[in-house]
Amino acid sequence: MSLARSPSPVVARAVVVALLSACSKLPTATPEQRRYALSDCDPKLLALVEKGPARLDRGAVSLVTEAPGDDLTQREIEGLLTLQAARTPAQLALIRAEVGALEPPFLRRMGGSERSHPKTLAVLRAAVAEVDWFLFAEKFALMRLRPHQVDSRIAPAIRVPRHPAYPSGHAGEAATLSRVAAELVPALAEDLEGYAAAIAHNREVAGVHYPSDSLEGRRIGHAVAAALLADAGFVALLDASKVEWRRAAAGQAPITAPITE
Repeated sequence: MSLARSPSPVVARAVVVALLSACSKLPTATPEQRRYALSDCDPKLLALVEKGPARLDRGAVSLVTEAPGDDLTQREIEGLLTLQAARTPAQLALIRAEVGALEPPFLRRMGGSERSHPKTLAVLRAAVAEVDWFLFAEKFALMRLRPHQVDSRIAPAIRVPRHPAYPSGHAGEAATLSRVAAELVPALAEDLEGYAAAIAHNREVAGVHYPSDSLEGRRIGHAVAAALLADAGFVALLDASKVEWRRAAAGQAPITAPITE
């Protein structure tokens, strides 16, 4: 898979328009040859790609121009079937708990809470908002089918998100969160990285992603984290949140945020 810089705003719009006009006209083909149907995508995510990232330049992280081919896809499906056959109730419970936003569970993994560390939560959410653009820009450019769309033997353990498989959003978000969170709690850097890798793998066990989706998602996630940590505006937000961790380290009571209904 070759790397290329992210598309310009004009090119990004052209990609979305071309997909909208052409996706429904694709010829009949085997599942391995078809692309994910744009009509199955969440319109809000298409709008996210159109809008662009909030802080970073669209070209700040290189995106690949080709999705994995059929040969790798078929080999990966066999691996997913093995994972599927070995699913345990504990794994399924964990997979279901990881559906949705990852920022709160990462904050708890760090030793904080939504009430006691509101500035940290805001930083984590800002990081996820940034990496999401790069993840979904690549998803909608490549339109890789989900595993169950290629092989009916795959039985997803959760409701499948309404967007293409490659790269994995959960893997990318978790990778970015692990690197940003480690800036606040360096002693937990290794644990947070392992936690991010486990989240990515659990999406494979769930049958909604291929291993190559996870690999690419983590690549993008780490690259976005590095770019954010070099961005003065983001670093200023990060520094402002460090007071919450200094107070915790000093044994001081947290400055709690008011609970809103």
